[in-house]
Amino acid sequence: MYKKLKDFLEKDMRMSHIYQPVMIKTLLKHGGSAEISRIAQDLLSYDTSQKEYYELVTKNMVGKVLTKKQKDNFQRGIKILSRWFRQTFKRSTKITY
Repeated sequence: MYKKLKDFLEKDMRMSHIYQPVMIKTLLKHGGSAEISRIAQDLLSYDTSQKEYYELVTKNMVGKVLTKKQKDNFQRGIKILSRWFRQTFKRSTKITY
């Protein structure tokens, strides 16, 4: 099986985008199978245009609406969410405006 994978990686796989390598990496990380949502999530983690788009949405749409209505409550909520994320995922999460 690894010989076939190696041959595919070296001879057939096209590197025009990250889709195939990310999908293969995800499948290998999860013992050869992964749910579609897991693969999609891994693909999105490499898609900077999607990240940038949602940063703009968060800042310009969601953030502005909430900060206009309840600036103090929104900022307090962001701090609570950031603390929860750090505790839950044990990594640094910082949201700034």
